[in-house]
Amino acid sequence: MNVDSIESGKPPHLDIAAEKRLQSCVIEAIASGLIASAHDCADGGLAVAVAESAMSSIDSEGVGAAILLRGKDNYDLSASAILFGEVQSRIIVSMRTEKQLKQLEKLAATHGVRADWIGSVGGNNLRIAIDGKDVIDTPVKDLKAVYHNAIRELMS
Repeated sequence: MNVDSIESGKPPHLDIAAEKRLQSCVIEAIASGLIASAHDCADGGLAVAVAESAMSSIDSEGVGAAILLRGKDNYDLSASAILFGEVQSRIIVSMRTEKQLKQLEKLAATHGVRADWIGSVGGNNLRIAIDGKDVIDTPVKDLKAVYHNAIRELMS
């Protein structure tokens, strides 16, 4: 089935047991101090979650990220499905150190959930590449401007 052609229908099935395992893992990771930030992908998918996280930084211009995805890890979905698919039970988290990443991977395994490194936080741009090809590379300050002025621009 080509997910790009779906315009209506039932939402994806939510596996309550998987969601509970994921939420338990994230709550434990937060309580343990492993996670610096967390954002679900339910509203707009991975690209929107990462963009919102970048824009919400205390830095007035935001903090960028470099996200490096592999299509084969995403079940051969189209770029739009990988970036904007609102797949259930998916959370983007950030950590301060590689040691914390290793600890999170172990914790995730004990909860029966998958944890994958997808990139790094830093810089001024939000860059997302799939299979080495940039699909998004935009200054976070530009994303913030569009986000905060969208309604004003539509109304004028």
